[in-house]
Amino acid sequence: APEATAAEPPGRIIFFRPGRLTGAVYTYHVVEVGEDGNSTAESPRIGSLPNGRYFEYAATPGIHNYNIRGPMAVNLDEDRIRLEVESGETYYIEQTVRMGLITGGFRLTPSTQEEFERRRLREWTPDPEEAAAPSSSN
Repeated sequence: APEATAAEPPGRIIFFRPGRLTGAVYTYHVVEVGEDGNSTAESPRIGSLPNGRYFEYAATPGIHNYNIRGPMAVNLDEDRIRLEVESGETYYIEQTVRMGLITGGFRLTPSTQEEFERRRLREWTPDPEEAAAPSSSN
């Protein structure tokens, strides 16, 4: 595969969270993580997902790994999504509920444009205080 160059347009990822009662009062943060899927205080936060919202992210072409941080986000390796981003392509990623015997949680899963449009979500935009906050906060 050819090397990604700075001239290549980024891929577009739309992260979305359908409105639901489970965890409705919490805001979750999408972070870029390593291959192990573990989210740490140093994991760069790329956006937030309040209930019923979405955000768009421009990602450089190549392999990326994303996970979520926030209350009830257990950050298991299988909750991570690994994505090969291609220049100029659009990807849809949904925050879904993971059911568990002892603990549930949330995960990021591939989705479709049709599913995203069906949800009729509002776009999330960071307020100036959140945009300036360090990414280490939950």
